[in-house]
Amino acid sequence: MQFFLMLLASITSLSIHTLVGVHANCAVCPPEIAGEWNSKTCVSKSGHTFCYYLSDEVYCAYTSSGQRTQGVAYKCPRAVEQTQIGCNPC
Repeated sequence: MQFFLMLLASITSLSIHTLVGVHANCAVCPPEIAGEWNSKTCVSKSGHTFCYYLSDEVYCAYTSSGQRTQGVAYKCPRAVEQTQIGCNPC
């Protein structure tokens, strides 16, 4: 009986972590691009991280593994680090 309760608690805990996206990685946006500070960061349902800067002209987008997918190519780094903290939905 005790084993069953521990198993149930583990499954419930993992389900909650999955619902809130704790297991998901997201890219870490560079704090500054082309002299503009990061003003907003969010993660789409598909897992892409969007980095917006002070002007609408500068933005970067990255996969969950930190590889650039779009944006101002010469300004956005090709690859960035990933994190599991602060992955806010768009």
